[in-house]
Amino acid sequence: MISFRVLLGIVFLSIGALQFAGTWMCYTEVLEWNVIVSAIALVVTAPIPVIGTVLSIIGCTQVLGWSVGFTIFVYVALYAIYFALIVVNRAKGPYWESKAYDDPSLIDDSSR
Repeated sequence: MISFRVLLGIVFLSIGALQFAGTWMCYTEVLEWNVIVSAIALVVTAPIPVIGTVLSIIGCTQVLGWSVGFTIFVYVALYAIYFALIVVNRAKGPYWESKAYDDPSLIDDSSR
């Protein structure tokens, strides 16, 4: 079974990949900047959550032809999955720890 940390990493990487790709498209296709200047600006601005997301939304709508609503939906859905996994992972801990007193086989020693 796949662990929550692996799922969390996959969702986090997909958010980052979408944000970097959208920001790259904004710089190279919409603003028509040089590749070197775009790469420098990408490294500086893409990791910043609000700026990178806004530039990525502009890039996805202008280059890929997505609507603004669909692009925002994709971001909101990815962030919702990310935060839902965090909530489930945190809520899972106390429950399984309390059940481990009844059944010692439920203790996961691999994370220690």
